[in-house]
Amino acid sequence: LQMMGHIVVAWGWLRQGLAARAGLRRLEEKGKAGTGSAEHAFYEGKLAAMRFFYAHHLPLIGPWAALVAECEDSHLAIPDEGF
Repeated sequence: LQMMGHIVVAWGWLRQGLAARAGLRRLEEKGKAGTGSAEHAFYEGKLAAMRFFYAHHLPLIGPWAALVAECEDSHLAIPDEGF
């Protein structure tokens, strides 16, 4: 569940990052890129947050995927009464 949650959040960040990139391009076309506007700062903040998540949280899925791939079944040894 944690692995899939991180994958879904990464997908959401990707969508936000693409939208932020498009927003920055629109500002560039209007000649307002890098002007220190609130809109420019907002888009840059979205991209920075996306990069942070990808650098610090997305790598966690590797070990989780390895655990799933092991198909370890100790949980099946717990009798129904154990719950």
